[in-house]
Amino acid sequence: MSLTISKAFHSMEGFFIGSNMVRPQMERDVASYLGIHWMVVGLLCFLSLQVSAEQDASKAVSLNKLIPSLESLGEMWTQTKLTYYVDPLSKPPYYILPDQPDHEAFKAFLDRRVLSLGCESLLRIHYGKGELAINSGGHHLMIHRWDQFNRLEEEWDGILKKAPFNQDELPEFGEAACWAHHDLFQSLAFRRGNYLVRIECGRSETVYGLLDLAEAIDELIKKTTAK
Repeated sequence: MSLTISKAFHSMEGFFIGSNMVRPQMERDVASYLGIHWMVVGLLCFLSLQVSAEQDASKAVSLNKLIPSLESLGEMWTQTKLTYYVDPLSKPPYYILPDQPDHEAFKAFLDRRVLSLGCESLLRIHYGKGELAINSGGHHLMIHRWDQFNRLEEEWDGILKKAPFNQDELPEFGEAACWAHHDLFQSLAFRRGNYLVRIECGRSETVYGLLDLAEAIDELIKKTTAK
């Protein structure tokens, strides 16, 4: 009897020792599996964003189709002046204000700007609301279009880093938006699809002009890229 008990004891002891030896291996296998699982999930999310960006790029339209008219903005808006654009989808692909001196040098500057941002197109246009004066009434609109999703992400991250910490009342435009206040001006930025929009005005202005322009442009982007 005692011999049988002794054998049973040693058998159980061997089982527990073996279990203790196997357990770390099992834990490593589980940890490895979970690591691979989340890596695959992250990769699928990234690929999904890439596919979405490619689909948006396939619906790209020329930037001059995204310029709100004065009539659509309302009677308080009195002036508009296109400053420049670089856009392969537009005809002509370049526009520079006629009174801009040395067009060739400015065109070269725009090419460098597009290259440094990694974007495909950019446009700048000025709007006037009410009576224009120094730092009063002027609103500046900039639209960019990217064909590379990662470069758009880099630019947006840079805007967010420079934005003020107080973002309690975020503007509800696009897929993401933020306020950006500076010493001499305030601005609203938002992104939708492959487009990034930034609107600026003087610090003395109310935000209603920024909101009017953002709403009009966002609607144009949704309308034109949905086709």
